[in-house]
Amino acid sequence: MPTMATKLLEADEAIRAATEDEGKDAFDFTCRYFLNMPGADFLELWDAGKIDPTLPNLSSVLTMLPFVGRSAR
Repeated sequence: MPTMATKLLEADEAIRAATEDEGKDAFDFTCRYFLNMPGADFLELWDAGKIDPTLPNLSSVLTMLPFVGRSAR
């Protein structure tokens, strides 16, 4: 009888890293979903230090920054 660990191991075989384009698309989707702005606009504001740190749902976007080669400061 398969256990949960066995099922997880089988599922791991299908895991792969996102491509650069998939990462950018995921970041853009997240920005549009949570902040109602395109990812490129967010990055422009982020790089200029113009993002309000109290912005609702900002943490959801910040977790996606590595997909576009950035990090949360």
